[in-house]
Amino acid sequence: MGSPTWRGHHAARPLAACVFVVFGVLSPVAAAAGPPPLIGPLAAPEALEIIVRDVPPEVREEGYRVLLVRAIDSWTDGDAKALRATLPEVAKAGPRAPLYDPPTEEERRIVEFAMYHCDNAAARYAKPFVMLELIRVEKDYGIPDELRGVTLAAWCSEAAYQLDAVVGDGGAAIGILQLHPQLASLCGAPDLRHDPIASAQCWLWNLRRIYAKSSRMCRPKNAWKAAELWLSQGGKKSGYSCKRVSSHVARLEQWHRGLAREEQVASARAKR
Repeated sequence: MGSPTWRGHHAARPLAACVFVVFGVLSPVAAAAGPPPLIGPLAAPEALEIIVRDVPPEVREEGYRVLLVRAIDSWTDGDAKALRATLPEVAKAGPRAPLYDPPTEEERRIVEFAMYHCDNAAARYAKPFVMLELIRVEKDYGIPDELRGVTLAAWCSEAAYQLDAVVGDGGAAIGILQLHPQLASLCGAPDLRHDPIASAQCWLWNLRRIYAKSSRMCRPKNAWKAAELWLSQGGKKSGYSCKRVSSHVARLEQWHRGLAREEQVASARAKR
């Protein structure tokens, strides 16, 4: 199978291609099985050479660095040993190397729109293949279509698509989704600062956990968005509101409307 490429209609200039080497990762765990395990050593069965076309010259050099996406590992002795009594063991699914599969049309549209519509970051700073994996992690955790792409909207808002050693709130919030220690600790304190996939897993697991409460307090149409508000702002600050939405969801709703308009325009052109 040939190397997958990211092809988007926004990038029109025929600039030099850039090569990223991205390592495959194992499948994220299902949220229903319990908190994600501690992040273990890098598992890389083989490297993929992915050609990313139309890369602006100013980031061409950055394109040659290796992005190490750490893999989910099984429970081990040591740091994870003390957690065995409190957290359910997570059953690993079969290995999946998501970057071996090119994006579907839906995935391509979501990632591409998020790349070019983040007010906090220019498109050249976006990491399309990490973004692709994040929305696949959302699917693993059963996130509904109304919140499809919420991790990308949160990443845009919280870290402007920065990837390495993201820290905020005076060191209290870490990772691309800016999780606070009390939430990260529920996931077994993985290395959220350097691992975007672990950050997404922990964030989404907490979202599912909070949704169990919001689904009892809020109407079904509001429950998921309320859970995301309580997660991003905290229950007290949000007032446990069932009607308000966070800045993440407000941005995501704007993206969804933009995607719908693009689809309508494309459909109208096809009928001509």
